[in-house]
Amino acid sequence: MQPLIDITLRLIMRGREKVFDSMIHPLAALIRFHELQVDAFTPVGSKLPQEALRLQQAMSPTLQQYYPRLFQRYGSTAVVPLRRGICTGCHVRHPAGASKLAEGVSQCQNCNRLVYDADEAFELCVG
Repeated sequence: MQPLIDITLRLIMRGREKVFDSMIHPLAALIRFHELQVDAFTPVGSKLPQEALRLQQAMSPTLQQYYPRLFQRYGSTAVVPLRRGICTGCHVRHPAGASKLAEGVSQCQNCNRLVYDADEAFELCVG
């Protein structure tokens, strides 16, 4: 796993009680769901733990539609953070005005991975 992703996931886990207890933010749900898929090497569509099912329900229908194909294609790098506006999956600049699939999540126009702003994920956890 890339260091920036690892740091972001640790921050989300630290703020997990605050984020997941009342209302699950779509970005936090996507990142945590992806972490569960990668850690368990769970093929998309197979039986998921209870937490993963709850997270999947918190994701927007659009993310639920795109994620399985991207996970099948890219595996652990299906969801990546932006670093200084650059997709860490394909290293191509992500346009600032790109349309979002869900709050805080958009799709890289070059590689089609799901991308999120790491700073926004940090604010979500500590802010």
